[in-house]
Amino acid sequence: MEHKVVAHFKDGRLLKGLASDPDPSSGHLHVKLPGDGSDKVEVPLESLKGVFFVKSWEGNSAYVERAEGFGESSPNQSGAYPLQRTVVGFQDGERMKGYSYNYSPDQPALQFFPYDPFGNNYKILIVCSALCDLEIW
Repeated sequence: MEHKVVAHFKDGRLLKGLASDPDPSSGHLHVKLPGDGSDKVEVPLESLKGVFFVKSWEGNSAYVERAEGFGESSPNQSGAYPLQRTVVGFQDGERMKGYSYNYSPDQPALQFFPYDPFGNNYKILIVCSALCDLEIW
């Protein structure tokens, strides 16, 4: 299944398109550019901050993300791994709170689910080398 994604590069560039769930062990992300789908780009994952799975490519610049803290429980969990409260700090200064599961320090990427379900991002594949801080509990 293909998803709308915005690939955020470590150098600040963005690439919008369609992609399937990337396999971090492959080392690449394949993005179909908007349009007729004939233009495809292969992006090395290591050049990315993360792959943001979005509801729309435009987003909503007027939306203000929820600021309250984590609730007593994690969101509804249907997978085999329990979700853990997670705060990430990127090298570019951005901080995000959300949930992750099955994190291992030897993996190149982290599956992350943003705290605010009403924001434009519903899932993010974070490239671990783009992080300067990671808290999981």
